[in-house]
This record gives sequence, structure tokens and C-alpha cells, in this order.
Amino acid sequence: TAGRQAPVPGQGGADGRGRGQDRAIAFAAALHAVLGRRVHVITANDYLADRDAALLGPVYRSLGLDCGAVLGHMERRERRHIYRRGIIYGAMRELGFDHLRDHLGTAPEERVQQPLDVAIVDEADHALIDEAYTPLIISGNPLGGTRWAVRVNGAVADMIAEQRVLAEGLAQDLDANDDRSPERLRLLAKLILANPDNKTLRQHVSQALHAHLLQQRDVDYLVDDDSVVLIDQHTGRPKPDSIYQHGLQQAVEAREGVTVQPENETLAQISVSGLVSRYGQVAGITGTAEPAAGEFRRKYGLVVAVVPPAHPLLRTSIPPAVYLSREDKLAAVVDEVEARHRTGQPVLVGTRTVEQSEELAGLLSERRIPHRVLNAVTTHTEAAIVRDAGAFGAVTVATHMAGRGTDILLEPNLDDRMGLCVMGTEVHDSSRITLQLNGRSGRQGQFGMTQTFLSLEDRLVNLDAEAILKLANCRRMDAAGLTCYTGPDVSRRIQQLQDAADREGESQRALIQDYAAELDHQTHLYHQRRQELIGLASDTERVRPMCEQVVAKVASRLAAKHLGPDVDNDYAVRFGRMQAELRRDFGVECSHLYGMDLGLLPESLAELLTAQLDRLASRCGGSAFPELARLLYLQVCGELWPGHLTTLRDLLAVQLLSGSNHKSSVAAYILRCTGAWNAFWDMVDEEFLSRLATLQTGASGTQAAQPVKVSGATERLLAMDAPLPVDEGHGSITLI
Repeated sequence: TAGRQAPVPGQGGADGRGRGQDRAIAFAAALHAVLGRRVHVITANDYLADRDAALLGPVYRSLGLDCGAVLGHMERRERRHIYRRGIIYGAMRELGFDHLRDHLGTAPEERVQQPLDVAIVDEADHALIDEAYTPLIISGNPLGGTRWAVRVNGAVADMIAEQRVLAEGLAQDLDANDDRSPERLRLLAKLILANPDNKTLRQHVSQALHAHLLQQRDVDYLVDDDSVVLIDQHTGRPKPDSIYQHGLQQAVEAREGVTVQPENETLAQISVSGLVSRYGQVAGITGTAEPAAGEFRRKYGLVVAVVPPAHPLLRTSIPPAVYLSREDKLAAVVDEVEARHRTGQPVLVGTRTVEQSEELAGLLSERRIPHRVLNAVTTHTEAAIVRDAGAFGAVTVATHMAGRGTDILLEPNLDDRMGLCVMGTEVHDSSRITLQLNGRSGRQGQFGMTQTFLSLEDRLVNLDAEAILKLANCRRMDAAGLTCYTGPDVSRRIQQLQDAADREGESQRALIQDYAAELDHQTHLYHQRRQELIGLASDTERVRPMCEQVVAKVASRLAAKHLGPDVDNDYAVRFGRMQAELRRDFGVECSHLYGMDLGLLPESLAELLTAQLDRLASRCGGSAFPELARLLYLQVCGELWPGHLTTLRDLLAVQLLSGSNHKSSVAAYILRCTGAWNAFWDMVDEEFLSRLATLQTGASGTQAAQPVKVSGATERLLAMDAPLPVDEGHGSITLI
């Protein structure tokens, strides 16, 4: 029965219990493996990959299958050995980094991964929906300095202070009189527009404003020693390996007064969604897939199948209560916690942010209620806190990091009729977060209880505050005499708010998907091209035709660039420029082509360039020239690709600042990216041909005096002689 309920290709499993997912995955993994497919079981981190591979290894071996785990500390040789096994456990980041490193190589034997057959994703909704378009990035050298962040931070801080004073004055003035004269409107326009023509200034100032006005400490990030650590908005856990992109990380660091780290060059990049799409078959399992069933179907073609629970659900859900103010809500939460603590029932209180959890903990301390706090600041004690959260009378205050990847076990001698009580204190942006938190209670047939306390001042509830206040039939007084609204009509209103938040989140993810898809598409095409070049190592006869195609393209572009159809009386000047460029960049003399029919010029230039390559081939030897050309083309691609990725990122940053609607904005971005893609390959062709045509060879004429090597950054990445520090991005995961 369990085997039939395990994930199969094109299907995502939803287990309402959230327990036994690792064992359910084993059935599907074994089924694929016995059919000769190589299976990657993708976990959230190294710990889970190592744990599950060790736990289920004996099961696989009893079936004649071998399995292993790819972990962050492993060297390249060890990774290659693990990837030869039938079932491989690994974190998304490790599998993604190995995939990217394999495409930085220059020979087939440098690859560590085998072809990507089957992927089974644990916690599939978090990995494939929430983190789908977080890019995995391998970074190189720092790009520029960090002084701009510090200087802009001070200017923006002063500007915000002055702006607030000015805005208050304008507001008071507008209340006093309705002056809409042209001079007044022009003043307001200047204040809003500032200097929009300076793109660099606009981006830097925009990121500084973003850091000051939109990013919240202990909500979006926390400060740990001398660094800024991001907080995962979906799990509440810290992401020490993550950084913001497009200069936002530096702007936040400058705002917080910590050491500003420079932004690094991107050598290779792919999103989680792009990586998963490389697999032939994909499946997944999670406890909260059902709310995201539509996204799974649209984005991945996966059908969500709900696995019925092994035991009946004994969890009681008390309807939400909405209080008039935030202070009343917190007082009601503390009263309820105190009452249940006295009976010995363990309580888990969920909050949205670190700040809220610390505030609630302070109120509990004032009542002398013993408790423990689990949030992004206290992750070093997470195991102990979770272990004791099911004890008699335990009180745990946690962000929603307690909702995913944790098991709170009740004390054996605890009265099963009480179970764990989970209290929510806010409507989350995603219903899946609420389901994950509530899912800690009433597991495996145990009793449990969930209760939600809200206020009209809460971020999402406030959007419908007037409608809730009109529900007079739902107005109640709680045991402490506090006014609240509760009942079926209130529950329906809250559910409508939750549904609207889910739709808004899906809309935002769809926008990100449209942007990320273009970069993933170009990355895929680039990797395909590199693999074709690597494959030429065993088919050198195809190298010469490749060179001839490059020659024809470059010759045609040179002729069009200097002597296009618009050439008029300045023919001599333009021809002179072309002659100088050919002599300087390609070592070719073309003075005898002066006055030639423009229609025949590209072919004549191609003959000159081909003759130059023939001379090089004769000096190098017929067998050495193809390998030399192949390696040189790979080297040029590797050197110019990071610059192209930077161009795409800059195009995205500029496009996000535009006021266009979704469709036109994405269309404009794709058009610009397509132009950048064509320009990139034009640059590759010209740089490759220039280096090849002007390459100096040794006196012996048998080989080049300067052997072609990959760039230093690429060479270090390929060597992997020692573990490399890893740095993730918000948006990004970066390996330096």
C-alpha cells in the first residue's frame, strides 16, 4: 500500500500528517532504481541527506541497490564516486553547484554527475514553489568597491529625514489651502523624479531607499556580529549563506553599520526551477502540496495526489478570534497560554517575525510563565527546544520555522486527550505556512488543538477591518472582558483574506518566473553549446568547419560594420579603419581589396582570415590545431559569459524600475536579453578568431609556445582540492 502511494513521475504527493515522508520516498526511489534509472533524492540540507541515506541504506542494499549522499565537505573525486551509484541523496544547492561546475569544464572526464534521470524532491512545495526562482550562483572575483554603498547610505539617510519633514510640511500646507498652481506641481514633480537619467545613480539610490524603507531588521534579516544574515520568509530560518543581489546586500550592510562586502562576479547561474527542469522525470512529496496544486500543474506539469492519513485526525480547530487592537490580542494570547500551562498541556505559539516572538516572550516573562523561544536568532538551540516542546506544561514561542522539518513528540506519560495546542497570532502570506504550523499538532492519531488570535491592526486583517466591524452578530466578550469577533462569518472573512494573499503571492511568483525563465533559457542554450564543444575532443574533424563558420560570420560583420550600404563619400576613411582593425586584431593585411565590389568583400575577407588560420595550422601541426582551437573557444566563452550574466542582471534591475505592466515589461526584457545574447556570441566569435589568428607559435612549428589554459577562476573551481566556502543569495546561492 505504501509503495502505491509513493510519488511517481509527474506526480507530487501531499501527506497531511507530514510524517514518514522519507520512508515513502524510499519506495519510489527503489522503483526507479530497479528499472535502471539514476535517482536524485533532493533534500533541504546536508543533515537530512546524510541522515536519510544512512537510515535507508540497508533497505536499498537488501534490494541489490546502492545509495550514497553528496555532502558539502566532499572533494570532487569523492563526489564523482557517489554519483555513480543508483540512488543519490543531496541538498538542492550541492546538486546544483555540481551541475554548474560540470559545465565550466573543458573535457568530458572532468564531469562528476551522470545524466540527470529522476528527481524526487522532499518538501516539494518549499523547493519548487517558494524557492523555485532563487538562483544558484557560482561567483568569482569581487566587482568594484564598496565605497558607493557607504556614501549613498549617508546621503539617503539624510534625504529620508529631510523628506519626512518636507512631506509633513506639504501635507499641512495642502490641508490649509488647495494650491494647484503650475509652479507648485513642478516642485512636486522635481521632488519625485530627482535625476532619472542617471541609471547608475538611480540603481544605487533605489537600493539604498529599499534598504532603509522596505527591509526590516529581525523580519527580513538579522545582524549577527559583523554581518547581515537573511531570514527565510517561508521557514523563518536564518540563511547564513544567502545574500541580496543587485547591490541591495551592500546597501543593507551600510545601513546597519557592519563591514560592507563587495558584490562578486557571477561565473555561472541557474535557478532551482531551471535545474529541476533538466531532469527527465520529476516527483515530490510534502505535507502541504494541495493549496499549491494549481501552480504545480502549470509550472511543472505535476498532478498533486493526496495520500489519506494512516490514523483518523483528532485535532480540534477553534474558530479564529479577532480583537480590536494588537495589545488586546497579545493579552488574550498570554491569558490562554497561562490557562493551558496550568493544566500541563504543552503549547506552541507561532509568530511571523523575530521581533514579535521576542515581544511575546517578554509578556510571558512578566507573568512568570516559563517558556522557550525558537527563532532565527536561537537556531543553535533548536534541537533542544524542539525536543522539549512536547513536555508536560512546556511553552514554546516560535516563528514559523517550527512548522517545517520539525517533529514535536509528546511526553509518553502525557494525557493524550490534551495533546499539543498550537496558537497562531497572524494571518500569513501563504496558507501553507499556517498548515505547516498547525500540522505540528494532532500527529499520528494523537489529540491536538489549534487556535488563532488576530487583531484588526494586523497587516492583512486590517484590509477588511470595516467589514469585520459590521458583523455585530459575531461580537463577543472573552473571559478577561476583552472585545473580539468570532464565528462562522468571521472565519469566512479571514479565509477570503487568506485566499487573496495566496493569489497575490502566486501572481508575484509568476512575474518572477517570467523574468527568471529567460536567464534559465539562455543558460541552458549556453551549456548545450559548451557540451557540443567538449564533445569535439573526440571528433576533431568537425573543428575546422566550426572555425570556417566563425570566419564567415566575422568577415560579414566586419564588412557591414565598416563598409555597409550607407557608405558614401567617406569610403577611404572607412576602409582605412577596417584595414587597421584587421591588421591589429587579426594580423591580416587587406590593402589590395581597396575599391572591391562591396558585394564580394565579405567573401574576400573570409579568404584572408582562412589563409591566416591555414598558416597557423601548418606551424602547429594538423593534429594539434583542432584541439588548440577547441580549447581556445571554450576559454573565450568562459571568460565572456560572466560579463553576459552581469548584463542580464543589469537589464533586469533597470526593467524592474520601469512602470510598465507585467506583460509589456517582460516582453521588453526578453527583447533586450535576446539582443544581448546575439551580441555575446558576436563578441565570442570575434575574440576567439582574433586570439587564434594572432597566436604566436614556437620555432619548432610543432606546438604553440603559449599553451591554452582555462581562466584562473575556472581552474580553481575545477580543481576542488579543498572544500570551498559557500555563500548563498536572496535570491541567490553563491560559491566563492
